[in-house]
This record gives sequence, C-alpha cells and structure tokens, in this order.
Amino acid sequence: MLCLVSISRRLVAVVTIASCCLSFYGCTAFFFHPDRILRVTPDRLGLPYEELTIKSLDGTDLTTWLLKSKLDFCKGTVVFFHGNAENISSHIQSIYWLPRYGYEVFMVDYRGYGGSDGRPFTAGVHEDVRAALDFVTSDSRFCRKRLVVLGQSLGGALAITATAKFPRKDLIDGVIVESTFAGYKSVARHVISRVPVIGWLSAPLSVFTYDHLSPERYIARLSPSPVLIIHGANDPMIPISEAERLFAAAKGPAEFWRLEESGHIGAFRSEAERLRLLRFLDALPARTKVHSDSTTY
Repeated sequence: MLCLVSISRRLVAVVTIASCCLSFYGCTAFFFHPDRILRVTPDRLGLPYEELTIKSLDGTDLTTWLLKSKLDFCKGTVVFFHGNAENISSHIQSIYWLPRYGYEVFMVDYRGYGGSDGRPFTAGVHEDVRAALDFVTSDSRFCRKRLVVLGQSLGGALAITATAKFPRKDLIDGVIVESTFAGYKSVARHVISRVPVIGWLSAPLSVFTYDHLSPERYIARLSPSPVLIIHGANDPMIPISEAERLFAAAKGPAEFWRLEESGHIGAFRSEAERLRLLRFLDALPARTKVHSDSTTY
C-alpha cells in the first residue's frame, strides 16, 4: 500500500512538473532542439556564399547564409526555414543542390541555433522568420525574379504563419512545405504520446501548448500565392494526417504531393523529386520588376 502511494505521488509530481513546463514554455522542450556544432560550410560543398548577420524584430542577432547561383544567371531566391533540430550547417543537405539549377538559397538560423544569439521560444522564432522575410524583400542583393519560401517540419509551420501575416506577402511567389504539422497542439499530443511514463497523458498535457500560431489557422491567407504541401507516407515524426489537414485548410491554388516511399524530410534525397520540385519552381511566373523601392531587373 505504501509502495502504491509512493508511485502515485511520483506520478502526480511528474504530471505537475510537465504541466508547469508546458504551460510556461509553450512546449518549447518538444519543439526546439538547437545546437551550435558547425558540421559543414557551403564552400566545402563547392558553393559560393555570403554569411550575413541580420537582426530579428527584438534585436537578436541571427546568422544566415546566402547560397549563390552556380549559373551565370539567377532564376530566383528560395528562403529556407529548417526543422527543429541542429542548425543550418546540417540542414544545408536538403537544399545545397538548388544553386546548381540557378536558384539562390537564403538560409536562416533561428535564435539559439548555430551562430545566432539568444534562446528559442515560439513567439521569438516566429519573429526571426518575419525578420528574414523583411530582409529578403527589402535588400537589393537578392534575386527576386521568383521569391519562394520553403520550410521543412517546424520550419514549414513557421513559414506558413509568418508569410500569411507578412504585410508584403504579395511579393512572395509561392510557399512550399515538407513534413509539416497543422497544429502545435495536435503534434504535441503525438510527440507526448511517444514519451515513456507520461505518454498516456498526451491529451491533457497538450492543452498547455500554444496553438494560436498554428499554420492550419493561417494557410488560407496565403491565397492567391501557390502552396505546395509535401509529405512522406512513412513519416515517423509527423503523421501524414497533419498534411492532409493543412491541404484541406488551404484556399488555393494548392498542391499536395503524397510520397509513398518517403519518411521525415526525405523528399529531396530523390533525384526524381528534386527535378519535380524544379519544374514546380520554374513554372512560377517570373517577375520583370519588383515594387518601386527595390531594384528593377
């Protein structure tokens, strides 16, 4: 009997601590897993690039890389937002091939990731993404014949919400997301369900997760910009049902690529899927000029 009381008290303690942490941090521990390890730089992959430091909305310094087109012309710029773990020096493996086909890539490390200052939290990271969009659309060094936002996993959720709320979203020619969830609450419930001891409490604990910035609430606002949702049927991290919810919420034009053989953010390991994405990008209308406070080309 004493043993059962002891176990019960410990369980209550675990639930209480977990609830407090989720409430205070908005499930930060589940969504952000940064590190500062520099794994590879673009030059080691044969890519010309610039490392730039930009300011987030609250003044936090963010490290970014601008990968230059390897052709003697540029088809456009892809603004890339990575997933929740590590930093741009590992996620470059997803998009390093784009400059070979004429697309520049602007990569951003959120606060607390890589060389960026600060510590990540949900609202702050959304500010970082907004700052990146501000920078790309106002700085004349970027090729904006096509300006496309590409996000993977958490980065896709950030990309949808931040772009939808962006005052100059008319300057964004398309939004592409891969392995992205529809809601913070629903994906927290899925993640918590896989945690030993507290997994069976996934439903009650997930109520502490902030959901007001969930992409499902914002994706319809991206219209009329084209939206492409890519998801692997074998994704062990984020169920494909999350992508289906996103697609259902999109106003259009929208496409949904269900990849039967792909897992989590694995689409662009396939040469066939890379070429398919390039066809999507190349089909976006090229701009002959941009707004009056930017360079005409």
